Amino acid sequence: MKTATRRYRFSTMLMVAFLALSVPTLIFVLSCAYIESSRAAQQVLVYDMRRGQEAITRSIHTFFAESIGAVEGVARIAERDPEFFRTPSGAFALQGQFMGMTHLEAMSIAYEDGFSVGSTRVDDAWRTRQPETPSAAVMHTFRHDASQPTANSEFHQSFVDESGKILSETTTTSNIDPRELSHYPLVRQSMRTVITEPITYPDTEEPVLSVAAPIVIEGVFKGVVLASVTTGEIARFLHLSRVTPQTIVAIIDDSERVIVPPLMPSDESSTEIDRDFASTLLPLKTHVADAMRHLHEQSPSTVIQSARIGGVDHLLSLSPIETKANLQWRLLMSTPKSDLIGPLQRAREFILWLLVVIIPLQLLLIHKFSRRVSRGVEAMALNVRHIRAMDFESIHSTPRLFTREIAELHEGIGLLNNALRSFAQYIPLDVVKQLIAKGKSLTLGVEERTLAIMFTDLENFSTVSQSASPDQLLAQLTAAFSAMTSAVTEELGTVDKFIGDSVMAFWGAPAEIDDGALRACKAALRITRRMDRLNQQWRDEGKACLGVRVGINYASVLVGNIGTPERLSYTALGDGVNIASRLEGSNKQFNTSICISDVLYNEVADAVEVRSLGLVSVKGRTGEFALYELLGIRGSTDPELMARSSTARVSNSAAYCL
Repeated sequence: MKTATRRYRFSTMLMVAFLALSVPTLIFVLSCAYIESSRAAQQVLVYDMRRGQEAITRSIHTFFAESIGAVEGVARIAERDPEFFRTPSGAFALQGQFMGMTHLEAMSIAYEDGFSVGSTRVDDAWRTRQPETPSAAVMHTFRHDASQPTANSEFHQSFVDESGKILSETTTTSNIDPRELSHYPLVRQSMRTVITEPITYPDTEEPVLSVAAPIVIEGVFKGVVLASVTTGEIARFLHLSRVTPQTIVAIIDDSERVIVPPLMPSDESSTEIDRDFASTLLPLKTHVADAMRHLHEQSPSTVIQSARIGGVDHLLSLSPIETKANLQWRLLMSTPKSDLIGPLQRAREFILWLLVVIIPLQLLLIHKFSRRVSRGVEAMALNVRHIRAMDFESIHSTPRLFTREIAELHEGIGLLNNALRSFAQYIPLDVVKQLIAKGKSLTLGVEERTLAIMFTDLENFSTVSQSASPDQLLAQLTAAFSAMTSAVTEELGTVDKFIGDSVMAFWGAPAEIDDGALRACKAALRITRRMDRLNQQWRDEGKACLGVRVGINYASVLVGNIGTPERLSYTALGDGVNIASRLEGSNKQFNTSICISDVLYNEVADAVEVRSLGLVSVKGRTGEFALYELLGIRGSTDPELMARSSTARVSNSAAYCL
């Protein structure tokens, strides 16, 4: 058995030839040196990064654990004494608990009956929003009773100083129901401690995270204890825990959304938060997405990978943040490699320069030269493939050619394209494709095949041709032929020839199909329905209409190349072809549009709707046979194939268009 020869692209062969003449030994030596030094540097990098990552993860775990412990502690007190925090002493105790948690922005309790009590820290952001706040105030406390079914419930608030002294008190009304805040239904549904995503705190307009714990008494949900911490506070905490001064630390979720943005890494004393991701995290987004894909595909707990950001090599890590609240958050840390292995990295610069500059430059030059030479050849090869597939629309011009021999080949392919394109206009496309696929010349010869043969004829064409101008007649004839041939080709038929204003087509050659008889019926119906639409258009334009008559037979005939060695025609001949032609003419006698033979009807009886026209005889043939009018395809919902009554054909008659 002969083994097929493997073929390679011309550009690939050129590249291989040029590369074989380069300096493989130099590449090998330099690569080995660089790989060994990189391996040592990578070990140092990963070790330092993992150690810093673990330290920050432990710190953030402790940070959240303190907040979780605080709210759960208050929740346990409320469970033991449900009325305690509703009293002044309970509110004072909550205030004291809050004052001891300096990183918290606010702490509150909301009960299921609508009563709530809490405290908020008075800071610069608060004073900016509410300048009327007493200057000595350090905390704002409130008591709100939304249990009454009124539009505005009582809201009591006060400001206290550092010693706990009340500086001012006011009682107003509020239409805010604490049970409708985002954290409340979340805790009620889960019945466990949760940490919410950042929201904007209304009093300060700062983004805050909320730690919320349920109050559950004897299995019944009674309320929520809430502690809020600003993302800025968490960002400052992460900033102080970073590995190096240039390290970026942030918290993101599995959708790559920023939960806690970083502080600006260049300033040790900075308190500015990069809220919009623009100056620090934005250059990381592509690498973060890649790391996230790695997490989802391979499910590691931690990913550490290299990333080049802003021309600087970084080591980027993603690790889960494990808290009691079961958060789906990740700690993102990005550190410049030079901060960790600066001296070792500078020792590799000479090798890196050779590998990254000289050798790639050589490869680039080889690639450009080989592509310049091979581009024209590959473009011509692509055009040849399109020509073999008879896909003339996809053929494009080749790039500018500098080689004389290749330019001459291009001209030859252009001549071949034009010749085949013209050839396909006169011979059925399937025949041309078979010739190309077999690689053989056209020869005389026929074979016996069972085909569905169709003849169509334009009614009243002679009359219309006498009154219409040549241009109008050509336009109408072209539109009619287009409607007919498109219907035939859609149903996988072969258009054999145009005979004046008639079309001959058949199914089953050159390619054999199992359902040729049914497809011929569908094509006939599509032809008549499309001619109906054309006639309506012509009628609206004031032009004469052209009806169509179709005859279809199903018979064993001879099909193939017929003619002389100098001039051939691919067609079908035989008694079955003559009967199909006579069937088309029978439409005049019965005032029908589509006549089919009894042989064809027997093939498709279960699938078509017909009207029997009785026994008929045709000119030039002895004996009688049954004739049927084709009305439609049984059960079809296609408007072109649905059955119509026999009288519906009058709309297709030229007599009704004048």
